Amino acid sequence: MSYSRWSSSFWYTYWSTTPAKEVDAEVFEIAGVKRFTYKELKQDVDAALESVRNIMERHDDPVKEPLLEELRIYMDLFKKDVEEQYNRLKLSFEGSVKEYPLEIVAEWVKVESEE
Repeated sequence: MSYSRWSSSFWYTYWSTTPAKEVDAEVFEIAGVKRFTYKELKQDVDAALESVRNIMERHDDPVKEPLLEELRIYMDLFKKDVEEQYNRLKLSFEGSVKEYPLEIVAEWVKVESEE
């Protein structure tokens, strides 16, 4: 899912498709810049933004504060979406996602839909 695109933003950001099997491994990607896991963003968004600032400066493309604040919004939206997705799974199966690998949860969904 895209949070921003170059047509309307400096950033192209999205929830990257990965084989993540747990919430902490979900990936937020800033195209052409860097990827962050949900865990990294949950722990310290400011450090992630500073990392982006440093990368951009090394490429002689310094980023102004308003653009970093815009990026923070996209990171926060990603975290919210990931949490909602995993909370739906927890509610659906009355258990914790951390207790069950996603392959097992996917099998439950398949079996439940066939019934």
